[in-house]
Parts: sequence; structure tokens; C-alpha cells
Amino acid sequence: MLVFLTMLITFLTGVGMSLAMADKDGGHALIYLTVLVAYIAQVIYADVR
Repeated sequence: MLVFLTMLITFLTGVGMSLAMADKDGGHALIYLTVLVAYIAQVIYADVR
């Protein structure tokens, strides 16, 4: 489970970086990525606990 989550986070980070590069101001991609990471962290915390 933990390995899967690590792979998922790595993948999403890569996607977020690609979005940030594509988006010239980078604002929208950054906000989206932050929300996504916060959601994943919440899921991981709930799973671990």
C-alpha cells in the first residue's frame, strides 16, 4: 500500500510539474497541485491511523 502511494505521489508530482511548465504563470497548476497533495496526505494519514 505504501509503495503504491509513493508511486502515485511521484507520478502526480511529475504531472504537476508538467502542468506548471505548460502554464506560463504557473498559478493555477500550483494551486491544483497543492490541493491534490493535501488530499493525498489526508488519505494517507487516515489509512495509517
